[in-house]
Amino acid sequence: MAPLRILQLCNKPPLPAKDGGCLAMLRMTEGFLSAGHEVTVLSIATDKHPWQPEKIAPAFKAAAKMDAVHIDTSVRWLPAFLALFKTTSYNIDRFYSLGFEARLIEILSRNEFDIVQLESLYLCPYISAIRRLSKARIVLRAHNTESAIWMKNASEEADPFKKLWFRDLAGKLERYEQKAIAEVDAIVTITADDEVRLRDLGAKVPMHVATYAMLKSKESGTANSVLPGNGIIEPRTVFHIGSMDWKPNYDGVKWFLKDVWPVVMQKVPDVILHLAGKSMNKEEFSGLPGVVSHGEVEDAGKFLSSYNIMIVPLNGGGGVKVKMIEGMFAGKAIVTTSVGAEGIAGIPGKDFMLATDAKSFADNIVNLIDNPELAKEIGINAQKTASENHELSRVTGKLCDFYRTILR
Repeated sequence: MAPLRILQLCNKPPLPAKDGGCLAMLRMTEGFLSAGHEVTVLSIATDKHPWQPEKIAPAFKAAAKMDAVHIDTSVRWLPAFLALFKTTSYNIDRFYSLGFEARLIEILSRNEFDIVQLESLYLCPYISAIRRLSKARIVLRAHNTESAIWMKNASEEADPFKKLWFRDLAGKLERYEQKAIAEVDAIVTITADDEVRLRDLGAKVPMHVATYAMLKSKESGTANSVLPGNGIIEPRTVFHIGSMDWKPNYDGVKWFLKDVWPVVMQKVPDVILHLAGKSMNKEEFSGLPGVVSHGEVEDAGKFLSSYNIMIVPLNGGGGVKVKMIEGMFAGKAIVTTSVGAEGIAGIPGKDFMLATDAKSFADNIVNLIDNPELAKEIGINAQKTASENHELSRVTGKLCDFYRTILR
């Protein structure tokens, strides 16, 4: 069977993998290459996510034919205010660039592709250029439902002007989503919930769910090496790692510290909470009772494997939570919310602990700390479930089968 020729367009460089979005794109690239397909990756680079080719292994960069074009996507308040009086989406407009389109046209003029995979809604402004120059099937890989996220931001915002702006962004994003999903040939979502949301928005094209996945070689360790009771990790510890410039992570940690952590400390006075993540202000979380603030750590895998109970205290944000799957692969006992568990293959109470409110979140943590054998069992189950459902070759194999069907 001939390999697929895939052009992967990314809204930020997959490498260096600074956050979950980068990892979700990178894992897909790795999966395609491991299966023998031909991959070309063109990314939008920004001030927040610059193109740093010197930090990428030369062999991988060459295999994926990686390149990027810088776009200034920073939010400027005057254009943002004036966007209230326009019909187009300010969020989408920020990702359009003549320079990026010119590089895309150059690639399309010199190469033939079977699939052009758009990593997020923000690449959809380039659909018309792709149609002019390529017979490839255009696939939107929806990492989440963008309009739903901004609707939630609007509902939670207290500032009147920001609330108005968020509502305007959400409404225009929803209209753009409806337009975009009618222009692509297929849609790939990361969760089944997002598939339903996009169907509700009017999607009629073929759809496929390809969850976040990892190569087995990327696992942090085996259950025996990282679980409680073996002297390697610090017992009676709780930890969270995640990018603090992603609002749902920041809001989730603040909620946890306010409503959950005091209850845990009251019942387990010697417990320690370790916090780490990109863009974390160490001083903001330093000095809190029972809390150690690490800031951004060099080795996220080592941090993840060093402590006991993992928490994913999310109350907002769409898509699969990358750290959930990484924690499961590492054999961690995880406590999370229904938002954190969205799109995760696993059974609450068996593969992870699910909390419905602050009290149940605290109770689950205390139960796992007081019962290390239960924590070990949950971790072993989590690792097995992750290997069966979130292993990269299986996920990308099914996705490529889907791509061959839409090519036919």
